[in-house]
Amino acid sequence: LPIWLDREYLEQQQLPTTERTTELAGLWEAILAQQPPETLGPVAPGTTTDPNQQQVSEETKRLLEQLRLAHPLVQQAGEALQSADAAIQEDDPATALDAQVKALTALTEAREYFVNLKQLIELAYADQRRIQAFVDPPEVENEEPATALELLPLASKLQKKNIDRSDRMAKILADMLKELPTAMGPPTADQAQQQQGTAQERQRLQVAQQVLTLVQDNMRRAGDLLGATVQQMDSTTDENPSANTGDELLPAVNSAVDQMQELRRLFFSIVEHLQETAQRQIELNDDTEVARTQNDQPHDQRFGPLVSRQTELAKISEELGSALRAQADQASQAPLADDASDPAHASSSPSQSEACLLYTSDAADEGLGVDLGGRRII
Repeated sequence: LPIWLDREYLEQQQLPTTERTTELAGLWEAILAQQPPETLGPVAPGTTTDPNQQQVSEETKRLLEQLRLAHPLVQQAGEALQSADAAIQEDDPATALDAQVKALTALTEAREYFVNLKQLIELAYADQRRIQAFVDPPEVENEEPATALELLPLASKLQKKNIDRSDRMAKILADMLKELPTAMGPPTADQAQQQQGTAQERQRLQVAQQVLTLVQDNMRRAGDLLGATVQQMDSTTDENPSANTGDELLPAVNSAVDQMQELRRLFFSIVEHLQETAQRQIELNDDTEVARTQNDQPHDQRFGPLVSRQTELAKISEELGSALRAQADQASQAPLADDASDPAHASSSPSQSEACLLYTSDAADEGLGVDLGGRRII
């Protein structure tokens, strides 16, 4: 180890983090203690509020609810970091490291309560992909393959976490729909354009709710199967869980992954759609090279599935091109405002690349009979 990496150095690095975390936990506790009960949760039946009390906005209520949920985790992190401080002073790095890991885990979980919908979807998608890999681990040449049995308890824990995330997504979507403005009376020309954008956003959020319902159904199914399998492993000496459970588990997990991908696409910017389309084309090129080497199989069997994938990517590319052309035309026709060079003005308007979205409604179409015409540019 480097000479400078000693106990004194570790103490100097650890102490500020411990102090900031403990201070944050104390600050949040003071904020929550000052709030009336009705701002921290549902009002009990028969309870009345003080008419002289200042009304709290919905946004403030959401923030207070986030603080309430995250506060215990930040407290845990502060306590773990204090333990790490003590372990470092006693020259016990192994114990300090364990405490630091606990603190980081708690802080990471606390942070989730403050992410937006898109970030929450990305977190859930990443963990659902991990669950998929745990349930059906890939075989590695010249290495002993990790058995699914060893990974199922972790997969079960992650699935429970994703179910909780999906419930938070449902609440966020409901709040977003509730906050959309409602049209009142005949609109002016400017209001008509705004109402059209609102209608499109409402449609997107409603499709997201439908897809999320399918996601939740499969997540809960996978969670039940994982829980039953882990319980069976713990209560018996049989190392092989029911084959029927395994046969049902992987399809549920795979469906949840596919539907989470559909949900992600609903909130992609056009740049992210371009990135994903390029990645899918690269994967298709690789699969095409593999198909070319499989001369022992019929041509249609090798290339038939690839043709449909290429057709789909071609259609997506055309739609992305149309969206980009529409953006370019809109930008060229828009009058140059006097305050266009004002950074404050520029930052207040969403970028075109963020506002233009391409999404698929395939999952919603299959599950709920919603006909939205496949992919659509908004």
